[in-house]
Amino acid sequence: MHTAGDPAAIGRALGVAGVNAFHRRIKPSRAFTACAAFVGSDRLAALEAAARTHTPAALAEVAGLAEGLALPFPEVFAWMCRGDLPGVLWPAPPDAGAEGCTTVAWRDGAGGGLLAHNEDGDPTLRDAVFLARIEPDGAPAFTAFCYPGSLPGHAFTWTDAGLVMTINNIRAGRPGLGVPRILRARAALAAHTLAEARSLLENGPIAGAYHHLLARPGEGLLGVETAAEGCACDPGPAAFAHANHALWSRPVDQVVTPSSAARQTRAETLLRTWPARPTSDHLRGVLDDRADPALPIRRTDPADPDGENILGRLVATVTAADLQIDAGLVQSP
Repeated sequence: MHTAGDPAAIGRALGVAGVNAFHRRIKPSRAFTACAAFVGSDRLAALEAAARTHTPAALAEVAGLAEGLALPFPEVFAWMCRGDLPGVLWPAPPDAGAEGCTTVAWRDGAGGGLLAHNEDGDPTLRDAVFLARIEPDGAPAFTAFCYPGSLPGHAFTWTDAGLVMTINNIRAGRPGLGVPRILRARAALAAHTLAEARSLLENGPIAGAYHHLLARPGEGLLGVETAAEGCACDPGPAAFAHANHALWSRPVDQVVTPSSAARQTRAETLLRTWPARPTSDHLRGVLDDRADPALPIRRTDPADPDGENILGRLVATVTAADLQIDAGLVQSP
């Protein structure tokens, strides 16, 4: 889909694009009910106040989203906070919204490199996810993988400013009272440089935790974990991988699922077999790996223990001066 304009207009268009799937698949879910139970709570009020102060445009986009979904703003805002509300998504059983992904990357040492990302989410949403081309007033246009009834920016995105961002879920047991992680990720898409995106992610109070992989021609690749306890960057190896738990920061009571642990270990094992200058096929090979039949990196089993299957993929080639993107939806397992 395509939309342009101010935050409210963009939110409305996104809401309309996902309204049918949202009301069929997400609104009846246990996770949505658990989020909606926080409406009127001090915690949700604190999260909204932080968003109003630090990410007002993203909050206005949520208001438009609620209009497009024909739902009250407090319920939709609570859904945007699903990873910032304790006990909603984990360690409870998986249920529509706990996206978990795998990312692999390589730096060339000259301001470029390669990155690849599997976007894994609820397989019942396979026919409801979509790519959106969004042209905001006063900010770089971008293309994003979108879930119905959600803001763009918390899966994979690339912007006309040359910025690429992929997101991996981190299951922090004690999120803070800061900016909700989905809104923080959305706000970072307004950046014109990697350094600016990093600053937007790291500044201000933080609620839930995410891993962001940022890349931009000439500025290279950078992994950033954001959590209420603070932010941490990757230590700078040429090749690295990230599943769905913090590697460098230490969020309190982090939940590491068996799938996340297995994918992290297997990906790191495969990285050690790469040549000095891998190609994008080497990265795709990691993301397609099924060596562990129970807990593979490429997740296609309807009985996946986290309730997640591959729904999309991005592969990016970054040079000192150029960006090439190969990305799309995965239409079948």
